[in-house]
Amino acid sequence: MLVNTDQHGAVRSDDPLNCPPKCESTVVCGRLEEEDVGAASSGRRAFVAPDGGFQAWLQVVGAFFVSFNSWGIVGTFGVFQTFYETSPSSILLQSSPSQISWIGSMQAFLLLLVSVLSGPAFDSGHMKFLLASSLFCTPLGFMMTSISSEYWHVMLAQGLCIGVGLGAGFTPSVSIVPQYFLRRRATALGMAATGASIGGVVYPILFHASLDTLGFRWSCRILGFVSAATLAIPFLVLRNQVGFSAAQKRRLIDLAALRNPHFVVYCLAMFLIFLGFLIPMFYVQSFAISKGIVGNVVNVDDGDGDGGGYGDGHGDGLAFYLLPILNAGSTLGRLLPNYVVDRCGPFNVLLPLTTGSAILALCWPSVQSTGGIVVFASLYGFFTGGMVSATAVPIISFANNQRNVGTYVGMCFFCTAFGLLAGPPSAGAILTQSNNYLGPSLFGGIALLLASFLLVAIRLRMVGCVAAVKV
Repeated sequence: MLVNTDQHGAVRSDDPLNCPPKCESTVVCGRLEEEDVGAASSGRRAFVAPDGGFQAWLQVVGAFFVSFNSWGIVGTFGVFQTFYETSPSSILLQSSPSQISWIGSMQAFLLLLVSVLSGPAFDSGHMKFLLASSLFCTPLGFMMTSISSEYWHVMLAQGLCIGVGLGAGFTPSVSIVPQYFLRRRATALGMAATGASIGGVVYPILFHASLDTLGFRWSCRILGFVSAATLAIPFLVLRNQVGFSAAQKRRLIDLAALRNPHFVVYCLAMFLIFLGFLIPMFYVQSFAISKGIVGNVVNVDDGDGDGGGYGDGHGDGLAFYLLPILNAGSTLGRLLPNYVVDRCGPFNVLLPLTTGSAILALCWPSVQSTGGIVVFASLYGFFTGGMVSATAVPIISFANNQRNVGTYVGMCFFCTAFGLLAGPPSAGAILTQSNNYLGPSLFGGIALLLASFLLVAIRLRMVGCVAAVKV
């Protein structure tokens, strides 16, 4: 549990985030000197975040690789979307864009929905079980995708199995880092969140490179091997600092959170953000190809012996690198804004990032050139990367007890999960009906714009119309 101290390092007894009653402790350099024997014998311990040191930064490394595989894999689905839609060898070639996007949406939905269970499980001391589940399910899903031959096979393997694996490891990675950082918490979370951007660059490029030479089946297997290797790192290095009791049972819902209007409105804003922001990521490649902005898909050998594959008619492969370009842009977006969060406050950073993402999403269909689509992908990656990585910081501050952070994160992610589930398939249905990308653009952009209005409402309720205040 994170505590506040005075200038001499003594725990402030008037701070509600500090140690429980009857536990008077002194904290020095991140270590606890217990003066209450009863508190020590009952396992109640108070910690201060060390804000650095080998063990603290090792947690950032572990959380980085969880993000590499969680949001990194979710952000990779755009290349699968394009392959399933356009490759002559795709088993989903006859499926609509909406039907295909349900697979990626289910994957993202389960990533957050499983957080509802993994949050309390994390609070109860079962972090290693969650990380082991992630290490098992994620590679298994890729392996099963490689042998799938029907739509429901792909849904179960790539949507359900991988989604459960990603969700099992996600909440521990979000909740561990704040235990080790207080003053530089947002910066540390931003550095860990860059794993999602790096994963969103590595996985699509690896998929495309292996697809041309080894075919779809072995491309999926290679992604499975990479996910197994990288998920083994957080399993080995992540360590819980808070002295949780493994036998302590946690509720799935903290009713105190539902009585907090700021938290409730924030959850609604997060639902709208996640409803809209994935749409360009899923469809930016197919948009560029359909408009003739970049190369087209042609029939090339995919290595499976059936003569069908996935290639670029212009020979430059730019269509396949739009998603890595977008995710590369989000790397800076996850670092720079979170560095500012520590100085300006999360709402002061999250609000302009959400507004900028909304404007870009609304301008997306007007792009008509190769340079324009590259600039759009870079800027959209920057704004959405910073936006998504900054969403966890306010959730942590809303918790009435830092030992319940996992439950609060899980509750918020439960709400936002339905946004992820509904967003891309709804955009795909609109695309099928209208046969142009203006509808999906309006759907995603308006959702993000409404989220911006809600964030403004929260800020006004918290500090009024004062601009120069950290919030």
